[in-house]
Amino acid sequence: MRRIWTAAAALMCLAVGGLDAQEFSYGFANVPDDVTGPAGSVHELVIDMTLTTSGLEGDKGPQGWSAGVRNRGMDIKSITTDGTAGGTVPPEGKQQGGFEVFEIIDENKTPNAGPLAGEGAQGQGCVQAVVLSFTQPITLDPNQTDSIGRVTYEATVPAGGGEASVEFIDGLQGAGQPVQNNVTQEGETIVPSLGSATISLIEKVGPGTALLLGTDDDSSVDDLVICATEGATEFWAAAYIGPEVPEEAPANGAQGWSIGVEHSASELEVVEVTTAETATAEIMAGGFEVTEIVDPARQDPAGREGWVSAIVLSFTMPITLPADETSKVARARYEVENASDTLAGSIEYADGLKGGGQPVVTVLTIEGETVNAAIQTSLNVSHSQDVCAPPPPRFLRGDANNDGKVNIADPIYTINERVGRGPEFACEKAADSNADDMVDLSDAMYTIEYRFLGGTEPPAPFIERPAAGEQCGEDPNHSEDLVLTCEDANCS
Repeated sequence: MRRIWTAAAALMCLAVGGLDAQEFSYGFANVPDDVTGPAGSVHELVIDMTLTTSGLEGDKGPQGWSAGVRNRGMDIKSITTDGTAGGTVPPEGKQQGGFEVFEIIDENKTPNAGPLAGEGAQGQGCVQAVVLSFTQPITLDPNQTDSIGRVTYEATVPAGGGEASVEFIDGLQGAGQPVQNNVTQEGETIVPSLGSATISLIEKVGPGTALLLGTDDDSSVDDLVICATEGATEFWAAAYIGPEVPEEAPANGAQGWSIGVEHSASELEVVEVTTAETATAEIMAGGFEVTEIVDPARQDPAGREGWVSAIVLSFTMPITLPADETSKVARARYEVENASDTLAGSIEYADGLKGGGQPVVTVLTIEGETVNAAIQTSLNVSHSQDVCAPPPPRFLRGDANNDGKVNIADPIYTINERVGRGPEFACEKAADSNADDMVDLSDAMYTIEYRFLGGTEPPAPFIERPAAGEQCGEDPNHSEDLVLTCEDANCS
């Protein structure tokens, strides 16, 4: 009778006052659309039960509620009101001096009354009853959605896939009587609308094998930074096949594959592609290979650039890549077409590239079946001045005292610095008169012999009687692994 009166009163308010109807609904939050994994894989889901109100006047929301939730296709593991409006810990928790029952029900129990009575085992689920306070006028805030309980489930992906679901349902029975889904609003019992949610359990397609793009020596690199400010710069990239998760390797490795690899045509140019020095070359026996750079004019649309590789490891023997290892299967050498400090290119797997035959689809062959890779990675290529080698130092060989000339003062300076603890060299490379990557007394003797005894001229960079400002040059045998330093040569 009370519910009929409440509904009638609500209709009267609509007719007389034009106010929005009050609405109460139970639902769920944090529910994924699907869960994907190999058959038998277990996934934890934490789902919130929610209570939504709208159309309420004033500042009062629900004072309490009772609810029952049944789950199917997954197992219920734990329940709590912590971190929700139904809990006791602020700021989320609103309950103070109230009442709470929240329990996981016995799935094998047959309810003794209510809508599920006589229908057999009730199945897995939970029931909840909350009164926020017996002594204070505490309510939820009106016209919003509140989490009222948090439930942890475990979903196991079945072979072939399946579904899991949660739904609010009347009649589930815990330790007490069967529970109806009701909300208490200003002392009145309201019947809310009851929500449900379905989760697709998707068996992972393919055996968990990944196609990776990396550098020639590291499959895990996805960002390659190079120096591209001057002239043509080249680098090697490589294609790899391996387990998506090394700790969960598939049972069988790839017998063959076809791959297309495309790059940014405006930034990069592929100049060589090969399977030499890869696992492909090492284990192939009586198989088949086509690995080639594609012609941009043959592509659809025209202008696409890249390379393709089609491999069968053997037609006569059961040869496969190791399933639990990441194997390099092809290598490609790229050049930066237009040297630029704004380089931002990419290399990635792609379908539809044409070599000498038909368009290539990037797939793997495992146990005789054609499968898609579980994941495909790409390689981004960019420029940074930080990785550019510093320019070679310019200096005048033999100029130990850094005065822009080579004379008797230089060997004396070297002897003082090495033996007499004189001033340090401003440019050690300049003091290395005989270019043996060491500065010692032999350099002083070398300069003296050249200057006064008809000895050999110091190696480049050396100029006899240069014009002012033209005495310095670069060491033709310069190495980035500098043994001797040169920080402040006198080249003015």
